[in-house]
Amino acid sequence: MLETRRGSQELIEKLPQKIKDAFFREKFLSVSVIMVDGLGYQLIEKYRAYARNLWGMIKDTQPAISTSPSTTATAITASMTGALPGVSNMLGYSVYSQGKSFNLLDFKGSNVNPKLWQPCQTIFEELKENQIPSRVFLPRKYEASGLTTAALRGGTFYPADTYQQLSNLLDSIDISRGFNYLYWNQVDSAGHRYGVGSQPWLDALEATDYEISNLVSRHGKKTKFFLLADHGMLNSNQNNQFDLALSSDLAPLIKNIAGEPRALQIHLQEIDTETAADRFSEILGEYAVVYSGNELEQLYGGPNEHLGQIVAFAKEDATIVDSRYHSETLRLLPGVHGSLTPVEMQIPFAWIG
Repeated sequence: MLETRRGSQELIEKLPQKIKDAFFREKFLSVSVIMVDGLGYQLIEKYRAYARNLWGMIKDTQPAISTSPSTTATAITASMTGALPGVSNMLGYSVYSQGKSFNLLDFKGSNVNPKLWQPCQTIFEELKENQIPSRVFLPRKYEASGLTTAALRGGTFYPADTYQQLSNLLDSIDISRGFNYLYWNQVDSAGHRYGVGSQPWLDALEATDYEISNLVSRHGKKTKFFLLADHGMLNSNQNNQFDLALSSDLAPLIKNIAGEPRALQIHLQEIDTETAADRFSEILGEYAVVYSGNELEQLYGGPNEHLGQIVAFAKEDATIVDSRYHSETLRLLPGVHGSLTPVEMQIPFAWIG
């Protein structure tokens, strides 16, 4: 089953407007967004025995829909700018542009300025223009990262590597006025490394559940909290992986690849896009849905010169890789996301506390 971004459902890119409405229409003095990386709505529901507090906060709410692709660089940018990837240039985990491949989390080796690559104004910059202070609480290693610069620029950075450090900061800083952005990455990290439902993942979920519940309880009178995730996650099936490098029909058509194994961007050699898309669709049929042309532009929110001509969105627990470009580590990653299934696309999206 593939998720759709049509209809009346909430969409992740609507968050900046919700924040502005809270300040300018409802006259809130303080708003705090809690972003839990990788913890989709269906995961909270399925593993609610390990996330009783979080489930209690969202069980009477409807999930929102993440971006296409359902991945961190794209979704966090959309949540803080209101822009879909066709506009923001944050097209996935990685991109291939001007003969170079680089990832959009750190931009390393690209010689690309994240401020120029991602041109859209952030909510932090917009609030600053209206004399509303904003703060970003992240692990120290993310302070000058490409994604932080692209999506979270404009706020004052506060390093917090542990929950205790974050808790101490919130006790020492007046958060009763302005906008605060708080980020949890333990669930996503454990999922990628060990898989969803593994003991390390469950431990991370329980810890995150406790920490957020405690945070909201302690500071709920100072600020209004909003909970969301960037995407969900599922476990890959190594027996359901297609390696394009081993396909004598498809490998010669590929100039380069980008994105991720659940949402693989394919840059083509000199070949008609429609002809290539038909070929990929025929051969990848049981593994992925292949988009090109107008349908692809609709998914990404507009045309983009850096996007591959076709994108293969994996079905069920499949992954699409190319061993000429993908490392063994990436090909064997237990927990994955990026495609259009509900478990990846549906996210918590609610005022809490």
